[in-house]
Amino acid sequence: YEYLEKKRIQRELENLLAEDDFKIFPNPFYSSFNIVFLPKTADKNFVQITDTYGRILFREYVNVTEGRAFHLPVHQLNGMPAGIYFITIGDAKGIRTKKLVKARF
Repeated sequence: YEYLEKKRIQRELENLLAEDDFKIFPNPFYSSFNIVFLPKTADKNFVQITDTYGRILFREYVNVTEGRAFHLPVHQLNGMPAGIYFITIGDAKGIRTKKLVKARF
């Protein structure tokens, strides 16, 4: 059962990425959010969060499988003030960045 559930979740993630290979949700967020992306290489990828001043608030290196959706839930940044942030995904083939908004309660 656990194997089938993992396969179902993987299919759902890949369907989510059918139009775009990098999603952030919810956006805007209040306390936590999710990053889902489709790796372009099997190398180590990094996920980085910066503020509008370019300060790195979070960086994590992740091992991924090329062509298989990767999901990273982010919970540890709920103390950030409301504002605009940038999520960057990087690998050997390049860097992709998207804007993320933290809303006020």
